[in-house]
Amino acid sequence: MKKPFCGVLGRDALRMLLDEGFLVKTGGLVEVKNETIDIGLSQPVRLANKPFASTGYPDMNMFGEEVGLDGLILRPGHTVLAQAAVRLNLLEPFHVGFSSRSGMARIGLESTAHVDGFGEMNCAYSRDGLSRRVIISAISRIPVTGLGKESLLQMRISRKDARLGREEVLKILVSGHNLFIDPRTGKPLEKELQLRRVTPDGRLLATLHLQEGLCGFKLRKDAKVLDLSLRGQKWEDFFEPVYANRGGDGRLYVDLRETGYYLFITREGLNLREGLCASLKQLDSSLFRGAIHFAEYFGHGFQGGATLEMVTLSSDVRAYEGSFVASFGLDRVDPDAPIYEGFSANQNLIPQLPPMVTMPTL
Repeated sequence: MKKPFCGVLGRDALRMLLDEGFLVKTGGLVEVKNETIDIGLSQPVRLANKPFASTGYPDMNMFGEEVGLDGLILRPGHTVLAQAAVRLNLLEPFHVGFSSRSGMARIGLESTAHVDGFGEMNCAYSRDGLSRRVIISAISRIPVTGLGKESLLQMRISRKDARLGREEVLKILVSGHNLFIDPRTGKPLEKELQLRRVTPDGRLLATLHLQEGLCGFKLRKDAKVLDLSLRGQKWEDFFEPVYANRGGDGRLYVDLRETGYYLFITREGLNLREGLCASLKQLDSSLFRGAIHFAEYFGHGFQGGATLEMVTLSSDVRAYEGSFVASFGLDRVDPDAPIYEGFSANQNLIPQLPPMVTMPTL
């Protein structure tokens, strides 16, 4: 008998879970990708017309008024709470994780999810025979409409803990595989640098890339209404350019203003061989939160740089070129899952901008 694969499930396994009823569609957008399921909201939703904060998981029945999504416009700081378009009916322990999708929904909303009774990134299953709801909360950064037309999150499922430890990552590097590359050329970075970047828990440290002149973007305070049901919207209606400065010590830096939302890139690119996928997380939340890739998740076979989101909190922050801001975590993935193809250094590149400064497709 074949031993069950212990790692992130691929497309065929995820489709099987849907076909066999272990993942139950509840209405709304559900789309299986290579190693993730894109999920949207089920209607109706509950709306809080003021900023909402909680140290726990909010009770759906005690959260705001019930509304439909048709014609709904979220204003900055408004929060929507809703069931996701799938429920979990897993009969054995699985690790379930969520990350935001790339594109328009990521720009306008900060979305998170948890599984009823388990929380986020926990071992979720139906030991009691009851299916588990997935609850999504989304806080708007700018005016947003069309929430029913776009999936907000990616869900990935793995058997047991798929994360690679320090010794496993070092073994991959010593064996000759390069995990870090120059995202502009695809050439491997110095092997000694790659080895030094491995943390005690097996993550790979990533740094902020700045360059002379234009180096990133900032979300406009006067941004227009972002309609998730439309394509071809102008990025200039939502973002303004950010330029690096050079200090007296010769170092490049940018000043991030209070409660701002910024896009930058990492100096390091990923080179994921077959059987590996990755995620990108922030290092320190004391100054800002974010510092994560647009899609937050990288499928196996991925090559290229990572777009960084940096969301400043209650004070201004000065960020320098080469600052350690995030880390990549490596996971095992089903080797039968489709392989991501193509070098992604300049995907979604706006032609008039310098290389390596990318914008999401609107």
